[in-house]
Amino acid sequence: MILKKVSVVCLLGLFSSGVMAGSSENYELSIPDSALGLVWERSGDFPVASTPYVIDGKVQTDAIAEMGTLNSNFEGSLTALDAVFWQAKFDHSYMTKASSFWNKVNNVSDRFQESMNPSPIPTRAPYPYPIAPAPNSSNTVASGAVNKPAVGIGSGSGSDYVPPESGSESGLVFRPRPVYSLGDVGPAGGLVFIVSSGGTRGMEVQGKDLKNLGAWGCLNVALPVTFGDRLGSGMLNNYSIRKTSCFKDGSAMSRTQLENDYRWHLPSASEFRLMSEFLLAYSKKSSVAKNIGHFGGSYWTSTQYIQPLPLRDSSLAVAGIVPEDSSLPLVNPLSYVPRSRTLKIRLIRTF
Repeated sequence: MILKKVSVVCLLGLFSSGVMAGSSENYELSIPDSALGLVWERSGDFPVASTPYVIDGKVQTDAIAEMGTLNSNFEGSLTALDAVFWQAKFDHSYMTKASSFWNKVNNVSDRFQESMNPSPIPTRAPYPYPIAPAPNSSNTVASGAVNKPAVGIGSGSGSDYVPPESGSESGLVFRPRPVYSLGDVGPAGGLVFIVSSGGTRGMEVQGKDLKNLGAWGCLNVALPVTFGDRLGSGMLNNYSIRKTSCFKDGSAMSRTQLENDYRWHLPSASEFRLMSEFLLAYSKKSSVAKNIGHFGGSYWTSTQYIQPLPLRDSSLAVAGIVPEDSSLPLVNPLSYVPRSRTLKIRLIRTF
């Protein structure tokens, strides 16, 4: 036990000195895609991705090794927990809450994944699961055995049940049902950057950053929540932190708009990863590009840490780093950065 504690202290010291030195150099700890379980499809006009499985042991080992390669100065400390998280590991209440959130966030993400793909997804199928197809050259998305038009808002059709007293004798009336494709204006005025294979479900991103920058919040607090990193988990991150005592007005997490009908919120790590690739691809298509404001710099996500990675530090959270020059490629766009930094904020929503 004494030897174990000494080892942990050494790791903590190594990590603390590394982060402090890195902070003075404005250094970020890069996070590889492999740590998120992202499955990409890049054959269409815009990138499409999914997070259809919880990362297993082999993928986790590969992700840790890749992160060590990306951050050679910190390779020896990637398994370290800072003192706050180390203490939290022995708090039964904390561990119970963390376990409950982990199960809840994966259930939410699994349901989101299933809503994006109409075909049944086996409970224990090997990864990767099939992902929703991207629009093809004729701007259609697959819907069962046929292609359904996806040329923009209002291109779908369908019938909704209406009570007979509303004026319809049969109770059925024809009512257009919106169908969206990537790059459309979404139902709340944002740009659609994720869409289901049927075109009726997805996510949209606001057309500009929020006016003021903000720190992430909850500095040096080990949270048993907000470590959802898959697609579909961003809103749960935002809701869960509002129940914590460290939640303060003015922080990035308080800048969400969950109270109104649209529920704009900070994206999870995977949601930001896909959103950033989409916005950069969209901005380069002059024939369709609309005003999306300037998109570049450092942005907060709602993810405090990537669950499959052993690294825990209560002074860090996950941010997205986007080149100021949109002509440059995204290189390791997700990073751990100090929660005290004031970064940009770009909100998304699910529809």
